[in-house]
Amino acid sequence: MAYPKSRLAISCIAIVALAHYAQASSRVNNQFGNVASYQNEVLKWAFVYENGCKKQYDVYRDARIPDQIGHEKAFLLLDCLLDKTPEGYKADMASTGIVLGLLPALLTRVGPTLAETSLLALRRPVLAFLLGLGSPSINTGFGELYGNPIQALATRPRVNPRPWGCAHPLAKVAISLGEYLVAAAAVSNVLYTAYRLTYSAICWSAIALYITGVPETSIVFIWAALVPTSHALGCLWRRYRVVHNMAPPPSSHSPPIESAQKGVFCSAVLWRYLSEEATPSVYGKPLRAMQRSPGYVLVLIEHALSLFSLVHVIMGTVILSTVLFLELSVAVQIVAQILCGSICSRLVLQYELNGTRHVYSA
Repeated sequence: MAYPKSRLAISCIAIVALAHYAQASSRVNNQFGNVASYQNEVLKWAFVYENGCKKQYDVYRDARIPDQIGHEKAFLLLDCLLDKTPEGYKADMASTGIVLGLLPALLTRVGPTLAETSLLALRRPVLAFLLGLGSPSINTGFGELYGNPIQALATRPRVNPRPWGCAHPLAKVAISLGEYLVAAAAVSNVLYTAYRLTYSAICWSAIALYITGVPETSIVFIWAALVPTSHALGCLWRRYRVVHNMAPPPSSHSPPIESAQKGVFCSAVLWRYLSEEATPSVYGKPLRAMQRSPGYVLVLIEHALSLFSLVHVIMGTVILSTVLFLELSVAVQIVAQILCGSICSRLVLQYELNGTRHVYSA
């Protein structure tokens, strides 16, 4: 009976995978409709009046008509809309592309680096992951990534991270809660901006560069999703590179552990990790760590992350610089929001690393 069950499980997985592929391969027909409902008088005029693009829009909205080559229906509708757009508004869109195109390069200068988030992940992995996701940029940290984190932790911070030297339990709760609120707000800001750039504007590169099985509405989200993937890979790299909180190995002469004792031990370990995650680094225990020499796999991951950061900047520049039908004032607001979220994430990260150095060097 094991073989039919395994075959049934494999069949279910295959059906789900085919369903997701069919959904991804289907033509998107709802993007321009949301743009038309946006506060954009030019697009409203182009959609409504007879001399506008109503015919191309009706063809685009009919999902039964497939694309022959690439995103054909979206391309024809976009070409018609650009033909009906006044030259003054085209100049405004060109300025918008320049402002948004500079954002990926700016984020690499102000956002958290993989070296910093991976170092914080030794103690608080969830907070480090959220802080990395709060800034859509991939910056390895260059020399920091290859340097010795143990030596960096031994440097005592110039400012005491504890507010007024307070060690009250409410101070720990308030600081930890504030850090998670800042991280959650930064992540929500990135997700909302990705949604806004997808459904309140049109990305020309997502339509022109056709990728089989990838709808044009997912390009911005894919670019943003590459960031947590890179930070998770950086955290795993740091976990293998640094041995922290080493516990003595169990003795061969120690008696076997009963099942009830194993349950208590697992609960104690889980509680230890949860308490470390919820406790600010400045109030935690000293981080006992030792760096091991890297192997070939770790060196390959280091160089892959460095190359991937450059690819991510180029990809973001191509995507954001080709955003159309978005006012310059809105673009400036989006850039300010993303930069503010990245700076706040970096400040929280620096505070945590200063707290780790304060406890480690005490």
